[in-house]
Amino acid sequence: MGRLRIVGKIFPAGAPKVVDRAAAEDSTPSSPGVQVDGTVVARKASYLGMAGGILSTLGLGIIALYTSMTLWRYCMKNPHLLHIADIGQDLFGKHWLAYELTGAALILNNCFIMGLHTLTGSEVLNVFIVVLIVCFLGTLPRKLDQVAILGVVSAICMFISIVLVIVFTGIIGKNPAGLKPDEPVRITAWAPEGTTFVEGFNAFLNILFTWVGQIMYPSFISEMKNPNDFPKALYATTAMEFFLFLFVGIYVYAFAGQYAETPAVAILPKLYKQISFSFVLVTSIIIGCLYGSVVAKYLFNRITLGTKHYNNNTVKGWIIWIACCASTWVFGWVIGEAVPFFGVLVSLMSALFDGFFGFIFWGKAYLSMNKGQLWKGQSILRKAETGQLWKGQSILRKAETIFNVFLIFAGLFVFGPGCYTSVQAIIDSYALGSVKGPFSCANNAV
Repeated sequence: MGRLRIVGKIFPAGAPKVVDRAAAEDSTPSSPGVQVDGTVVARKASYLGMAGGILSTLGLGIIALYTSMTLWRYCMKNPHLLHIADIGQDLFGKHWLAYELTGAALILNNCFIMGLHTLTGSEVLNVFIVVLIVCFLGTLPRKLDQVAILGVVSAICMFISIVLVIVFTGIIGKNPAGLKPDEPVRITAWAPEGTTFVEGFNAFLNILFTWVGQIMYPSFISEMKNPNDFPKALYATTAMEFFLFLFVGIYVYAFAGQYAETPAVAILPKLYKQISFSFVLVTSIIIGCLYGSVVAKYLFNRITLGTKHYNNNTVKGWIIWIACCASTWVFGWVIGEAVPFFGVLVSLMSALFDGFFGFIFWGKAYLSMNKGQLWKGQSILRKAETGQLWKGQSILRKAETIFNVFLIFAGLFVFGPGCYTSVQAIIDSYALGSVKGPFSCANNAV
């Protein structure tokens, strides 16, 4: 169950003062779009090549599946942990500072994503405040299972949008929007010549950002009637994501090449784009409501836990809940209005949060759950039919422990160089003069 995200092109760091059209376009408010159509591979293949995009997607998807199962096992072992901030405190010495820092990261991460969705919705309605109101109303149900019902509607709309993108892409062929007569569609297996570290790593960060959704899972698991069903949902959703990210991404990239955009509707002529994007809007709003509900739930728990307002429909409880929903959506809306380079900022969000919530937390969780048995004992790998252990369990256990230590270092690497490459891209956008002013009333509709 990965995340649905924006993806944006990055201007190379350390390059001479040359105007880069892609960086300029992705710094404008109209460029970003929520990654809900599985075409992140198409977009990032223009930097990593088709093979590089596919391998990155497969590798990160498998890691996301594994770490999500580790998360679930940790939640099952500690059912009193209600959300990611509780887990952060429990993992890192049960210190209050770990709780506060993790909670702050949850709020910032989700509010940035909520701003992302108001921005995307405005590309259809062209009015931020309208999207804000719709998203706020969709977040008002206090139980996550009530909000999750909208997921069915979201899935249907997303399926329709994907079918339309596939059909319309086939109709236009290798004539995507923005095609230059002297620059035909170009497809490469690996990163094109001249791709810089900043470009390549930011492309990687955007693919990572699409997969890492673990910050949301503890909140859902804590409210599930039967948390043992979580793996079923995880496997089913991951399989579908692999199909969407790879099949649809490869299909679009094969037609659009270096002109591939995210969302894929950006490569279509205006009429086709508007038809397809109308269905993307529904999914964008619903996903925004889910992120809004989780962060509002976290704030509500902090205020009311241990009082009669927590699980009862009291007037004061509802006032607090509405205030939590309203304040978080207003904050997200301000971010969507104030940040004029959201496409580039996604890489920074990935570097700041995903190294921790996608790698470090769950490597640490594994080490914590298996303390004293890190180099011996049972591996998670078992025979499918009998449930018995494979031979050579000690070797598998050692390999699994080494892998989880690697996850911790990988998370640190995502955080370190990731912050550098994403900040450098933002600096380059300002240097290009391509960043428009915040709270602009400019027309940003598709």
